[in-house]
Amino acid sequence: MVRDGVAARRRRRNRRLNALAKECFNRTTRCPSHQLAIETGGLVLSAPIVNAPVFAGSVQISGGFGEPAARALAGKINDGAAGFTLQLREVLRYT
Repeated sequence: MVRDGVAARRRRRNRRLNALAKECFNRTTRCPSHQLAIETGGLVLSAPIVNAPVFAGSVQISGGFGEPAARALAGKINDGAAGFTLQLREVLRYT
């Protein structure tokens, strides 16, 4: 039963995130900046541009990050009460 409750909360959270992603992707009046802030404790950790209307199981944050900065951002997000954790998959550098 506990597992069902966790799964239900995860589905509700994913629906809320996808609703926000769709609004930001479409630049509605609720999200005209095309950005979705990631905040914890009242501090905005990152505000990436939303490049897809739906988060299909994973989210990628890209930008001018080196590996140390990417690890630091993931650590700060994971230390917060966001209800999810991030894993650093890879850092790609384009020149």
